[in-house]
Amino acid sequence: DYGGTGPSLAQAAAGVSAAAAAAGSTTGSAPKPQDSSKVVALNKVLHLKNHQEKSKDFELKEGQTMAVTIYTRCKNGATATIIREGSDSPMIEKDVVGEEEEDTPYSMVLGEVKGPGRFEVRLKSISGPGVFLILGKM
Repeated sequence: DYGGTGPSLAQAAAGVSAAAAAAGSTTGSAPKPQDSSKVVALNKVLHLKNHQEKSKDFELKEGQTMAVTIYTRCKNGATATIIREGSDSPMIEKDVVGEEEEDTPYSMVLGEVKGPGRFEVRLKSISGPGVFLILGKM
């Protein structure tokens, strides 16, 4: 904790607003989480420079499924891919670009990945620097 007044990462991922977190409530005015029984099993902040590529690895066991979502305010955008270890072609590939007119957070669900196996989420900057949060819920 760095002394801020916002919700914790777990609360933010579950859709709890800063006002509700400050009041000690877990219901507040934030949108209701789609499935409150899901647990954040992957979270990584990636700082990308112009045309830079970074990645985060994760592993799923038999019967596990993870929904991967990218959050950003970056208007420059990045190409996000999910690749299974040992494969040359991406399972999922999408461009993630923040809203042009507003300085509001933007999110995109990349998709669901089913185990077993080792996987990699790669982000490559399209045209400039940006900060991206990768969240995986199981």
